[in-house]
Amino acid sequence: MVVSRCTRCGTDLQAAFRFCPSCGQAVPSAAPAPMPSLRWLPFVFAAGAVFWLIELVQFAAVVAAPAGREQLEDALRQAGLTGDITTIPILVVLLRRNTRLAYGIH
Repeated sequence: MVVSRCTRCGTDLQAAFRFCPSCGQAVPSAAPAPMPSLRWLPFVFAAGAVFWLIELVQFAAVVAAPAGREQLEDALRQAGLTGDITTIPILVVLLRRNTRLAYGIH
């Protein structure tokens, strides 16, 4: 099946040809398929960063306030953990009921 003709010698060219079989002229290829637009992707990453920044600020506020620190230490003791709360900040997130349920921790 002839798709086009060579621009140099006029030989019939098929779709699979990359070069003209008569003169060796390169056959111009069809335009590549357009890439899907990912313009929204940076906003998704930015939203995630903002979420974790808010979580970090909330944790810092709880730890910085004496009443919040005591409340956190009490919650850790009730969970059976002892020690300095600054060494285990991730436990604050795990102590939340929704987070525990999401990870199957009861």
